[in-house]
Amino acid sequence: MPDLSCKYTAVLAELLYFCGMKTAADKTAFPIDAVITWVDGADPEHRQKRDHYRKLAGTPTAAVPTTQYNQIGELAFVLRSIIQFAPFVRHIYIVTDAQIPPIIATLNAENPVNKSRIMVVDHQEIFAKFPKVLPTFNSLTIESVLQHIQGLAEHFIYFNDDMFLIKPTKSTDWFEGSKPVLRGAWYRQPQGVWYKRLKAFFFPKSLQRPSFRRAQAQAAQLVGYSTHYFRGYHSPRPLLKSQLISYFDDHKELLNNQIAHRFRHPSQFTPYTLFNHLMIRQNAAVLKDVRALVEIHNPQRKSLSKIKQFLEKAAANPSVFMLNLQSLDLVDSSKLAYITQWLTTHITQQSFPSHDA
Repeated sequence: MPDLSCKYTAVLAELLYFCGMKTAADKTAFPIDAVITWVDGADPEHRQKRDHYRKLAGTPTAAVPTTQYNQIGELAFVLRSIIQFAPFVRHIYIVTDAQIPPIIATLNAENPVNKSRIMVVDHQEIFAKFPKVLPTFNSLTIESVLQHIQGLAEHFIYFNDDMFLIKPTKSTDWFEGSKPVLRGAWYRQPQGVWYKRLKAFFFPKSLQRPSFRRAQAQAAQLVGYSTHYFRGYHSPRPLLKSQLISYFDDHKELLNNQIAHRFRHPSQFTPYTLFNHLMIRQNAAVLKDVRALVEIHNPQRKSLSKIKQFLEKAAANPSVFMLNLQSLDLVDSSKLAYITQWLTTHITQQSFPSHDA
């Protein structure tokens, strides 16, 4: 006999959602989902597959940073932070490559509703129309097809596995009406900055390395922003499924070139930045220069006291509800223990002052 309990739980969750039986703080005018991309790079099978394709591509293993694949259990904190601080989120989709995060079993045991709320999406699903590009180990490639998750809501928030919510959020922190709330600032395109032109002239090989900022600038250029671009922060990103589907349906060759790379390539752009500029061009976005975020770059290079300062700042500022901690796999044991305890304490804490959206 098939187990129908999960099916009935999912139906009940949908009924509660659409009948408005959630608390007033949880109500939204439309469903909002969350999407997280995740990989366990330490998995021997995944590592073997990754190294195999690196060799085929002629890329030495040592030449590709492994920190983008490593994880130390951050996903558990990301999931718990969404559950705790974004109760309006309907479904949480975890996009993986033939892997099941262990935390899912724990969360399902803690609350049976999580069985219908948290779902694992394999690369095979989102790349169903592009099977030849698999396997892929490239976040920019994966991010380009998230809109093909089956059952994904029109409005969704995209998380990396190093992005955490640390205070309660409202749906209006992410979407005002149907407009996505975009947090960032305007910057000149690299070719308009003299010292960047000089660097490119004297160090042309620098252009052969993938760059997070350059990938954002290139995305803006595709939409016609030739002099400036709206640079987003390293924080969760609100997106609209239909806009991504429509744009890439109209630019099939662009998408094919984008996803052809199994590993990051300097020609690639960030899909969410492309989306941002599409929305800005249509006057269909709400721009905010308030970060609502604390970012800790290269924590392995910072002292424990400096890390404590950053975290205390994040906790004390009522307008900050997001935290980004990059490359935690490189942090030494004493600093990692402190960070882990801090996340445990703040993500399970129940009461916070309200923040400004």
